[in-house]
Amino acid sequence: MIEALIGWGRGSKVGIVLLVVAAVAVAGMVLAQGCSLGDVVKVHVPREVQKGIRIPPKITLNEYQMTMEQWIEHCERGTDRFAAAGDRAYGIFNFMKTITTTGLGLGTTALESSGVPGGTIISMILAGGAGLMLKQPGAGREIQQAKEKSFNAGLRKAAAITNGNGGSA
Repeated sequence: MIEALIGWGRGSKVGIVLLVVAAVAVAGMVLAQGCSLGDVVKVHVPREVQKGIRIPPKITLNEYQMTMEQWIEHCERGTDRFAAAGDRAYGIFNFMKTITTTGLGLGTTALESSGVPGGTIISMILAGGAGLMLKQPGAGREIQQAKEKSFNAGLRKAAAITNGNGGSA
């Protein structure tokens, strides 16, 4: 049978061409069997992704999934850092807002006393004076100690009076 094919191929040019094409096709299939099609197909990587995770402009399809996971992790890290920076900024903002609206009176009194010359300064001085009138931390403890000392002195005096009269009232 092979001899018949060879004999047929010798007699015509079309037969020789077909045999060569078949041999090349078989050789190509044998070579292609050892490589992955994912290595042949290329994926174009956007410029932002290239800069973000430092990869070449084109990757193979087999590398795509790993690269996509790296990109997602990169974005999540950036998002977490950005959110933390925003939280810190809001904390500072709220702290400053609290100070200006309650502590120094800069936030509200400036608008309320803007019609009076020097009204903001007067408001700040009055607020500071009122702050001096407030109890200081620990003042309640001193008052309690003074009350106890006075009560104990009264008990001692009462005991002395009672003992001096012989226990009669």
